[in-house]
Amino acid sequence: MNQSFLKLLIFDLGKVLVDFDFSIAIRNLEKFGVLNPLKVFSLFRDSKLSQGWDKGLLEPEKFFEILRKELELKIQMDEFIPIWNNIFTEKKEMIEIVTSLHKKYPIVVLSNTNPWHASYLREHCFWLNELNGFIASCDVHLLKPDPELFKLVLKNYSVKAKETFFVDDLKENVVAAQSLGMEAVLFKEWNQFNSDLKQRSILIPA
Repeated sequence: MNQSFLKLLIFDLGKVLVDFDFSIAIRNLEKFGVLNPLKVFSLFRDSKLSQGWDKGLLEPEKFFEILRKELELKIQMDEFIPIWNNIFTEKKEMIEIVTSLHKKYPIVVLSNTNPWHASYLREHCFWLNELNGFIASCDVHLLKPDPELFKLVLKNYSVKAKETFFVDDLKENVVAAQSLGMEAVLFKEWNQFNSDLKQRSILIPA
C-alpha cells in the first residue's frame, strides 16, 4: 500500500480501542431479578431488539421497557443506565498507537453502538473527541457490515475507498469494506496490528 495515497484511517471501537464485558452488567443486575445469562447475552448482542437499539430506531424508554419485561427486572431506567454503561475498559496500547498515528493521518472511529454507550464513551474517552470523527451507528441508522455505512463515511470525508485503511475485529465487517475497495485488516491484538501497519508501510510517528 502506498501510504502517500492514504487519506483516512477508520477504526472500529469495541474490542479494538476499548474492551467490553457484558458479564459485568449481568452480575450487577442480579440483585434486581433472577437472570438467565444466555438470554441476557442474546438480548444485549444478537437480538432484533439490540439491532434496533444500535440503529437508533428505538426511543430509550421503549428499549428499556422491552428489555425490563423480557428479563423480568425490577429496576428503574435511571438505575439501569449506569450498570449498562459500566462495562468498558480502554485498550491503552492501541489508544497510544492511534494517538500517534493521528499526528500524521486523519482518523475516524466507526462503531456499531447504541445511544447510551455512544454518549458514555464520548464523555469518558477524551481521546475520541480529539480525532476527526466518531460515527455511531445509532446516529446514522446504519450498521456494519452494511456497505451503505462505509459509503457514507467515504462521502462525508471526501475520500475514495482506495485512500482508506479500515480496522475491525469482525471478519464480516472487514470483508464488506474490502468489497468496496478499501484496504482493511482483521484486528486480533496490538502486536499483530503493528505488523499489519509495517507490512503496508504505515509508519507510526514518534
